[in-house]
Amino acid sequence: EFWIELKVIKYNRVLLSPHQIAWHLMRTRYGGITYILAREPGRSSLVLFSGSQAKLLKDKKISEIEPMATIKTKRPFTLIKEYFILLNS
Repeated sequence: EFWIELKVIKYNRVLLSPHQIAWHLMRTRYGGITYILAREPGRSSLVLFSGSQAKLLKDKKISEIEPMATIKTKRPFTLIKEYFILLNS
């Protein structure tokens, strides 16, 4: 089981509420697998972060954080499905 939170990148940041940050950190602390998948409007690439990076996403700009993956494709959801199946198998 894993969770993916979908977010929009605005002003080079992913906006997460304190509740969302706490949820990701608590889930990962107790062995849960969470991800934050973000995209900037008008761009085809997606950026994937571990849920354990939620606090970093609040405190820093996207360009200052190393993502787990950057997915550059015109049909991202087919690729994303395959990526998560491999990542979690």
